[in-house]
Amino acid sequence: MGERTVSLDEMTGIQALERKAPDLPMRPGKIHRREFEYIRHGTQTLIASFDVAQGQVIAASVGETRTEADYLAQVQHTVGTDPKATKWHLGHGLLKYPSIGIAGALCRPSRGIGH
Repeated sequence: MGERTVSLDEMTGIQALERKAPDLPMRPGKIHRREFEYIRHGTQTLIASFDVAQGQVIAASVGETRTEADYLAQVQHTVGTDPKATKWHLGHGLLKYPSIGIAGALCRPSRGIGH
């Protein structure tokens, strides 16, 4: 209840890739091996909403486009996560490291937000 502060961020041009062959599991004397060839499936756009006070992503969407309608749908979805909120403060790209951003952090979970 009360006010919410949310940072919306986006990452465009994420390549949707599929490995051409499955990984080969570890065996005695051999390391786990990953296929280097892949199949391209175009690009995707990730839009994420990060609750600044709670320190967590509250809504995220992935799609083929990044239009005003996509962004509006993300804002509406974000606001819909807390119908008891009386006021919303929405910003764009408010993270400490804008070169990484929320969307970048989601695509690289091992790095985490702000690392």
